Amino acid sequence: MHNQAIVNFPVLPWLAAAAALGLLLLSGAVIHSDLGRRRIPNSLCIAIAVLGLLFAVGEAGWSGLPDFAWRMAIAVLVGLPLALLFLFRLLGGGDVKLLAALLLWVPASDMPAMFAVTVLTGALVAIALKLLNRVFCFIRADTVPYGLAIVVGALCVLIPRFDGLAAAACTFVA
Repeated sequence: MHNQAIVNFPVLPWLAAAAALGLLLLSGAVIHSDLGRRRIPNSLCIAIAVLGLLFAVGEAGWSGLPDFAWRMAIAVLVGLPLALLFLFRLLGGGDVKLLAALLLWVPASDMPAMFAVTVLTGALVAIALKLLNRVFCFIRADTVPYGLAIVVGALCVLIPRFDGLAAAACTFVA
């Protein structure tokens, strides 16, 4: 039986809240970089991955590490076929690394929802870019900044997990 107390009240709420806030800030940086330059810096992906580990420890203490290890294994398994898409220039390398880093945050049960939202958001971004390119010729529509879609997909499943973190962190500190 899964202990709901671990999920509802983090072991180290201040650490989980700080990691969640860091993810939100880094997500903005990823979107800004991907929309503006069509590049996702490695430093952002590495920081997101490290914060994922800190969030796992903050959420469940050291007992959260086995679950984090499973997410790492899933990220590697998902990343391998995506690396092939990168080799065929169908997906950017930064997108592959970003997806792997964000999978470290997402429970396995939420990954299908994340992928569905990511695909739908990516399609909407592609359509929007094509339409904007027709109206404003200076809008780049030759590539799709898929980092935006990946971040939206991840945050759609993660935001409910962040509910109550700030209150728990404040209660813990006070």
